[in-house]
Amino acid sequence: MCDDTWPDGPFLWKTHLKRLAEAGAVLYNYPNHTMIPGERKPGNLRAKGIADMWKSEQNNMLAALGAPGVAPAKHLMRVEKVADSDKQSTCH
Repeated sequence: MCDDTWPDGPFLWKTHLKRLAEAGAVLYNYPNHTMIPGERKPGNLRAKGIADMWKSEQNNMLAALGAPGVAPAKHLMRVEKVADSDKQSTCH
């Protein structure tokens, strides 16, 4: 992915970090004590994305996103594009 657009199609939590990296973007203020969707929990044969998170982790994520009806986290998650001069290009 070598442009500034997000791919069309459904947003899949378990691939979002890879897609952000491919877009040259950085995710800030990810909540502490919260697994990253797509990580495999012990005992699971495969990663299940957000459905595999504990309820407390889901609440941490909702708070960090500033979701309505949830007490917001001290610092909300944000995504920032890395300046082209600050990243190594993977586009040819």
